[in-house]
Amino acid sequence: MSEGLQVPSRLRQALEHASEGLKDTRQTSIIMPMASDLDIYRSANVLIRQHGEDALLEAAMRADAMLEKGDLDGYAVWKRILRAVEDWRRTEPEDSELRH
Repeated sequence: MSEGLQVPSRLRQALEHASEGLKDTRQTSIIMPMASDLDIYRSANVLIRQHGEDALLEAAMRADAMLEKGDLDGYAVWKRILRAVEDWRRTEPEDSELRH
């Protein structure tokens, strides 16, 4: 797991579980518990607090690192965190979102 980033324990366990399956690349599947939306947004919040303006870049680099290792589940989690960081940084709603 990456140094310095404190992610919720359930998400950390899921990522560690997914990484364990990478030790033997002949495995056909890795069963990883799905990270909840709450875990994703908590992780995004921690990333923003720790990295500020660089949070998007940090999440993208971590997603890329997971992809390079062949950890598709880890990649998917980090892409979700990346989208959550983007959501929090956005000041204007998307065209498809309801406006108040």
